[in-house]
Amino acid sequence: MDLFPRFRAKMVKWLDRKGFVLIRKERYLQDIRFDREVEEACLLQPQQERIDSIVFSKDRAMQLHAFLSSFLLQVKGEHRMYILYKASDDRHRQSYRQLERLFVESPFLFVEERDFRSQMIDLVSRSEAKSIALYVDDMVFLRPVDYTALLNLPTQKYIVALSRGKDLEESVVLQRHVELPAFVALPDGLLAFRWDSFDYLSDWTYPLGVSGYIYGKSELAHLLSQCEFKAPNSLEIAMQRYKPFFLYRQGVCYPTIACCCVHANLVQTECVNPTLETFSVEQLLEEWERGASIDLSPFNGATGRDAQVMRYQFTKRDMPNG
Repeated sequence: MDLFPRFRAKMVKWLDRKGFVLIRKERYLQDIRFDREVEEACLLQPQQERIDSIVFSKDRAMQLHAFLSSFLLQVKGEHRMYILYKASDDRHRQSYRQLERLFVESPFLFVEERDFRSQMIDLVSRSEAKSIALYVDDMVFLRPVDYTALLNLPTQKYIVALSRGKDLEESVVLQRHVELPAFVALPDGLLAFRWDSFDYLSDWTYPLGVSGYIYGKSELAHLLSQCEFKAPNSLEIAMQRYKPFFLYRQGVCYPTIACCCVHANLVQTECVNPTLETFSVEQLLEEWERGASIDLSPFNGATGRDAQVMRYQFTKRDMPNG
């Protein structure tokens, strides 16, 4: 009888109780090399105690308007937000220009996409912020978020995911029920959990993403330089190469989802994700051109469970001059 598997299983459980993880020597050396390169990058660039944000958008000015409006409404301690957007024709391009005029007094910088990878690397590398938050344009903030409190969490230990919470029990992307991990209370009303709580694919075993995730700036810059990608989805896919380096960090979220994806439609062509198909991109563009915007009041304070399948309602928006 081979006793080694039983001995190894007991050893893994004992190490886990002591706060250790058993890994291969090769991966240990890779971890050390990756950490050393990140530390060198930190020493080379000054960092300010702030979180800069980047949101990706393509042909969805109305949904982006809802995201940016909810961001201003709900996020405390916010700083610069880069909007890296792509317009497939002149109508969409005009909608983004109108949007930019609406937020002319906000800390938003609109950058039209030319070469996604080089622009993304440039934005992150040039930032002097300590941390970078990544978002997509079909997200909406549901409740208050304190960037100042999140800055207190060392990114080498924690990965903040604002798209997670105890109300994430049904996955729209995976189209099934997902089991919740165990949670530990942190200061400022935050919760910690383990990304390796389950040995199967789940929203709760996905430590690298672009939907409401916050990373250390230097670490993200180095990671981007090692990945090949051409759009947000291929970026997220390429990031999974480094999943073993991040899986054993703790995830952090609010008790309920703070920033939720509302998958009303699909604009990217790199992979097929399930959507609600409540409104097409063309339908929303037509509503935008009629002077409408998405009504945020149903989302304010809603649970992520309800918000992720909510059908948009519309209201008249303030029109930019010119």
